[in-house]
Parts: sequence; structure tokens; C-alpha cells
Amino acid sequence: MKARCSIAVMLALALLLLTNCQPATDEDDNDRGESAETSTPLMALTYHIEKETEEGPLVVALDTPFLTGEGFRLSVTAHSDGVLYLFNRSADGTVQRLFPDPRINRGENSVESNDTVVIPGGESGGWFRFDETAGNEIVYILFAPEPIEALDSFTADSIGAGVFESTLEEIQERQEGLALRRAVRDNHVLLELEGEDEDAILIGTLAFIHQP
Repeated sequence: MKARCSIAVMLALALLLLTNCQPATDEDDNDRGESAETSTPLMALTYHIEKETEEGPLVVALDTPFLTGEGFRLSVTAHSDGVLYLFNRSADGTVQRLFPDPRINRGENSVESNDTVVIPGGESGGWFRFDETAGNEIVYILFAPEPIEALDSFTADSIGAGVFESTLEEIQERQEGLALRRAVRDNHVLLELEGEDEDAILIGTLAFIHQP
């Protein structure tokens, strides 16, 4: 796909992002009792995919294939105050920033607890649309309590894949010792990050199947 409507994937990096966070251990269960099951996560997001249809937006399964020309958008709800970033990677390695976008929420990417942001939206036309370049694609969703300087330096224009990957790897190194929980219900994804690092960054991915 082209320009801002291009969403692409490198599945290996996605798997790395989803698996590098260390699972929670039971070694302290005797001290914590049942608190582990009722603990409040550092941060959490809920998100889903909406497909453009003649009847209006339709929430679809995460593995729904899309054809060239079909439109979709993302709905993201933050469960704590913070800042939200979305990036996409195309099959040719091109990376672009999807959010923040000056046409959405006046360019602001700060969100309050339980705020829902629909991307794209506003004056942008409302939908990302697949172009003629078929292939597997991915969206990276990042959420943090404070602005991320390394991500703020990126513009909506194309970003070097190597630079983007290096930035993600640096962020991921700081996630060591944290537990990432992912649950899917009724086509909605719930991501929760657990641990004690209040400066941690929540990272999620959405893979797309783009058929010609």
C-alpha cells in the first residue's frame, strides 16, 4: 500500500515484540497470596479492527483477510492516562507514523483513561485503504505514561526500517522483567502490562492479511 494508507508486516519482529516480555513467575506467591490475580496492571489497552461495509463499520476478526481497495480503521481505548503512537510497516520495509496525525484529535496523541480514539478519523476521510501491493502487513501500537522522545522525532513521512527497528529494540530492552498479558474476546484485544516499572511502554501488534 502507499503513503499513509500503507500497513505492512515483518512477522518476525512482531513475534519478538510479543514474546520478549518475561512471563510472570510464581516464586513470590507465598508472599503475595492471591494478590497476583487481583493486581492492577501498570497500563492496559483495548483495541479492535473495523471494516468498511455498505451498512457501516463492522468489527471483524483479527485474521480477516482484506482485498485491494477495501477500507478499515482502528479503535483504541486506553485504560489509563498516557500517550498513544501507531506505526505501520509495508512489505517493502517502509515504516510510517499513523498516529499522532494532525488531522486526528488536532494532532494530539495524549489520551485520558477510558478515552477511545478512532484512527483514522476527522478530516482524514475515515478509513485506511489497501492499495495494489498485496502481502502480510502489521501495525505497531505503543502506549506510555509520558511522551516517548525517540518516537516523537519520527514524522508522518517514511521512516528508515533499520532506525525504527533499532528504536523498538531499545524500548524492548527496558521491558525486561515485565509481563505482557494478551486476551481476545469478541474480536477485541485486551493488552495488559504488569510489573513495577512506572516508565514502561506497552507494545502491541496487529497483523493484516492483504490479498490481491
